[in-house]
Amino acid sequence: MQHRRMAHKESAKSRRKQVDINLGELFEKDPDLLAELEPVKHLLVDDVYNGKVHSVYNFQFRTMDNKAFRGNLEKVYKDLGCAAKINVAFGFIMKSLEGEYRYFYAHNNNTLFERPVVLANDGDLEFICDRLDDEDYFEHMVNERPNTKWRFYSVTNMTVFAYLMPHVALGCKNADLPSYITKNKFIYTLTSNANRNKFNDNFCLFRAICFQRHQMQQSDEMEKAVTDLANEYFEHFEGEKDPKRFRGVKDKEIYVVEDLAGVNVVIYSCERDDNGKLVGITEKTPGEESAQEMGQKFDKVFRQLDSFLMALRQEKSHRDRQKTADGTEKEEDNVAVVDDEEEEEDKDDDDDMENFILYEDGEEPQDNDDDEMDDYIVPDAVDLSNENDKMLKLLISFYEGIRKKLERYCLTLPCFGFNSSRYDLNLIKEFLLKHLVKEKEINPEVIRKTNQYDFSLMSGLTVPEKLSNKELPPIEDFWSKLKNCNVLSADLDKYHKLLNSGMSEALVCKKMNITTPPPSAEENYDYLKSIWKEYKMSSFRDFLRWYNDKDVIPTLEAMQKMMNFYHEKGIDMLKLGCTLPNLANRCLHQSTGVKFYRFGKRDMDLAKRVREEIVGGPSIVFTRYAKVGETKIRDSENVCRAIVGVDASQLYPYSMCQPMPTGPYVRWDLRDGKFYPLKIHRSDLELKVIGFLQSKRKECKIQSLEVTGKQKRIGPFLVDGFCDHCNTVFEVMGCYYHYCACIEHKLTEMIWRICEKKRAQDEMRRNYIKSKGFNMVEIWECEWYQQMRENNNGERHFVQTNFKHRSPISERQLIYKILDDEYFGVVECDLVVPDHLKKKFQNFPPLFKNHLVSREDIGTFMKTMAEENNLMKKPRKMLISSFYLEKGMVITPMLKFLLKLGLQLKKVYSFIEYQPQQKCFESFVDQVVSARREGDKNKSSGVVAETMKLLGNSSYGYQIMNRNKHSVTKYGNESNIHDLINQKMFKASTEICDDVYEVGMMKKSIEHKEPIIVGFFILQYAKLRMLELYYNFLYTYCDSNLYEEIEMDTDSLYLAIGRDNIYDCIRPEVKQVWTKLREKDCKDPVHSRRNPKLLSPNLLQEAH
Repeated sequence: MQHRRMAHKESAKSRRKQVDINLGELFEKDPDLLAELEPVKHLLVDDVYNGKVHSVYNFQFRTMDNKAFRGNLEKVYKDLGCAAKINVAFGFIMKSLEGEYRYFYAHNNNTLFERPVVLANDGDLEFICDRLDDEDYFEHMVNERPNTKWRFYSVTNMTVFAYLMPHVALGCKNADLPSYITKNKFIYTLTSNANRNKFNDNFCLFRAICFQRHQMQQSDEMEKAVTDLANEYFEHFEGEKDPKRFRGVKDKEIYVVEDLAGVNVVIYSCERDDNGKLVGITEKTPGEESAQEMGQKFDKVFRQLDSFLMALRQEKSHRDRQKTADGTEKEEDNVAVVDDEEEEEDKDDDDDMENFILYEDGEEPQDNDDDEMDDYIVPDAVDLSNENDKMLKLLISFYEGIRKKLERYCLTLPCFGFNSSRYDLNLIKEFLLKHLVKEKEINPEVIRKTNQYDFSLMSGLTVPEKLSNKELPPIEDFWSKLKNCNVLSADLDKYHKLLNSGMSEALVCKKMNITTPPPSAEENYDYLKSIWKEYKMSSFRDFLRWYNDKDVIPTLEAMQKMMNFYHEKGIDMLKLGCTLPNLANRCLHQSTGVKFYRFGKRDMDLAKRVREEIVGGPSIVFTRYAKVGETKIRDSENVCRAIVGVDASQLYPYSMCQPMPTGPYVRWDLRDGKFYPLKIHRSDLELKVIGFLQSKRKECKIQSLEVTGKQKRIGPFLVDGFCDHCNTVFEVMGCYYHYCACIEHKLTEMIWRICEKKRAQDEMRRNYIKSKGFNMVEIWECEWYQQMRENNNGERHFVQTNFKHRSPISERQLIYKILDDEYFGVVECDLVVPDHLKKKFQNFPPLFKNHLVSREDIGTFMKTMAEENNLMKKPRKMLISSFYLEKGMVITPMLKFLLKLGLQLKKVYSFIEYQPQQKCFESFVDQVVSARREGDKNKSSGVVAETMKLLGNSSYGYQIMNRNKHSVTKYGNESNIHDLINQKMFKASTEICDDVYEVGMMKKSIEHKEPIIVGFFILQYAKLRMLELYYNFLYTYCDSNLYEEIEMDTDSLYLAIGRDNIYDCIRPEVKQVWTKLREKDCKDPVHSRRNPKLLSPNLLQEAH
């Protein structure tokens, strides 16, 4: 949302001037509307701002006319002196139901296109105009409204942001080269053919190469060579590039052309002065980022770490010198830091420094391991005499990585402020960034949501010198130009405005959260004068300090309490939290020891399918009008006697207490009519061995990746299993990976060299672990299977029972196993309501899905409303309930429920199997519910109750966070800003100060670290709960002529009933059955209020 106070800096710089415009001629002569537009009338005229890096074009725009769009874009195209990336935004007015107007700026973070589009030639212009024709402008603007009480009123202006590209890709249609090149007889420009017709194909690089390589003159033969080289270039990218929309070879793709043509390409840049005169030609080379040395000293951990690293390096240096003196050659650097299996696992679970790594942008693992710092702290006594050379290299590499991460954490200085992201930072960033980027050559990492500007300037304080005033400014100096009112009377003006709109005094006070009418401007000014006198202020600086303390002191007290709150949960709020969803995610996973797996790289198609199938809570209107004592129930003679709302208490906490998908998943794919299991994670061997050892050692609690979700780290090594009770390390040795003696006869001479190195690494690992005082048990694969074949005393039975062999199964077998609760997970399938059951489900179809909906698909009332408000001109994707589902992802509990209702399963495409785990998050849910109950009883606990409520609501949402639209912010100057604009991921740029630019970029790669499947299950459980309410209670027990659905919204269902309460609507023949079921209900009203398992009815005495 871009409020009217969030001004665009360049727009303000260029257009905030006196303009002669009669607002009354353009808009209705509504005083409130004219007052809203008065401060921004400079934006309602045609104007342009031309900068060094980008230009901003503004057009007066009153009608959403495609012809006007094209006309404005053509003006921009003709005015641009070079190619540019452009984006479009609109300024518009919205009107609230209370009659209030609000102007929304055209800003570069509420643009029409997600990324700017290149405009370099006529074809680009046509392409952009076609894209604009396909856009639904009204939907885009309506999505900017603060809430549903606001309605689109009028568009006011169209703004085009043009980010200049003077160094465009090598190739530009219809380009006119400068005269100092065309008139130079020593330069072959190759701009036209032998008939002097200009080339218009962007093949100039290919043409230059062919000209140089073959020394041809302009001819058909040369053009054939150019075409052949261009076709080779396109074939290299395997269809990724469209020859029809080819704009030239980009800098980063030069190497492709060099390889194809067998030449070296050197690019030169022409430097011109302000008058356009050529002053030099320089070779264009990529810039180098300056490195920043960090030499600060920290606490005892750092000194200890540095001391140990020094000892390691000295020992290695001593041995290297000794070898040199002896004439011994150094060994090859063939040391692997960790085993391949462990390295892969370490990349997936990059949480070994969980206690002190700052994860940027809220990205952290889905589980929060409680690794002790002892795993990383080096003993004071350092004895390296028994370590071999390879072990020394490994230890140096490992502890240097630890130091780097620890240093980064310690150098992070958290700063917080009250609303600082919108106010303070925007005030100082011009000076701060200039100091960092230009003077210190630091490119800071910034997390930014929107470019918000929320200034409330007083005309009497335009310069800092006014802080030295010896008295309070006069009352008229408290006028805010942007708010267009005196801030001392703003509350009273709003109060009177709401009263004049027809609202009662009580309702106005409730809306403004006050008990009495607000004071007038004079009363507020008298209060400020009394404060000045009471505190014996001598200058306005004293007054400003007093005013700031009113915010700062309570904020510090609140922050300290909040930090203590999270410290009790073992979370560093300011360094490891940063955002509420991040904190909630940590609290959620710290409450359980269960391991949840995200989809691997080879299963990104599954992750994409699951994300596409994620839908929020349903919001459905069944009946548009119902009134007690007036309307009738359905088509019966029963008159509405009450309207009742049935609320699912703690719906999402309830869903979080249901069986969750845990452990490694198994993907079942359909091939040749059968489903084949494809296990992605670590082999079954480790799981079998560790599971068997745990069953035999009752007194042990073996930590392993599969059981506890993490691996024990001993120095630089991760081990398969570890038991604190007996201080024993368990290692499962695969015969082929660790080169067991049983496979020696299969090894070739080359493999033997690899085998010897691998065995040396294993021995080094084994000796290191034992030297640290741990016992060690190694189980070889061949010995394990031999023991299982020969042993008949129950060990073989244990393995066969707990680790069944998975064979291909048919679709029927898969369905039966799901219905028998043998298999648990997610099914991709087709579901349909049979024709003979459509009458049963016509009021509330049970299948939820995202679907494109047009005006023709909706009812008459909504269609008329959409036409009157210019909404839904194009189909939009919406959540609907339907009679059929095609290739939908359904969790097995939901599938079983739907099949029980009578739906038909037409086809199964795939199945993702998990291990069900009951009550994974019960501890977390209990904390949330208990805190909210305490808040109900004790008002002093209200803040904690609200905090826990926010944590509970944010925790499941974090699991399904879509990072695809996340961006990064970089800072550049004139030396690199055009290179940043020319990058594919460029979004927008803003000039911060002279030669410092803030650049928004899309992320090149996105890593989803959260287990999306957990959030998917929680959302489907919530829908299942509402379906159970409707079909297991209302449809099964109640008389359909005594209730009628009005609306549903996520966790509530409102009904018009023909009796005084919902229970009187139960049919007589089943009332006894229902009464018997109710005997198990909770009788404690305090406990029931926050019980996640209950559905509570609330009677509305009068509603319509």
